[in-house]
Amino acid sequence: MEKKKDEIIKNMKRLAEKLKELFEEDVKITSMSIDGSKKWQFKIGSETGRLELDIWFYNIQETLDYLIMGQKNSEPVVRINWFEVNPQRIGLGTKTYNEFISILPDKVFRSVILDFNDESSREFWLSLGFNQIKGYARMYKDLY
Repeated sequence: MEKKKDEIIKNMKRLAEKLKELFEEDVKITSMSIDGSKKWQFKIGSETGRLELDIWFYNIQETLDYLIMGQKNSEPVVRINWFEVNPQRIGLGTKTYNEFISILPDKVFRSVILDFNDESSREFWLSLGFNQIKGYARMYKDLY
């Protein structure tokens, strides 16, 4: 478990560097919280506020059942708690998501889970292959 945590930290730092190039401004991890082996939270932001990410990595079953609304999944998941990219509709959100997915270790996290707050964000996530959980403003995408 410790090895996985170290790899995630290293990869999130790598993500901040990649996003720095993409946004052409200073992007860094603004907050990091490690709750033992249960949950790891990273906030990444840009100097001007054009980018704000809040990513949670979960490793415990009780939380997973709640996050995916009762669907059984015994493998760790990633929750995108906040995802904001500006300006919108020019491809930065898609590129940011793709950079994020590229830094995840192979076959460690089963799914990505997120909540959407409006029709525009729902359409964005659907375009990236996410599935909406019926009756909820929650989406998921299996990674493997």
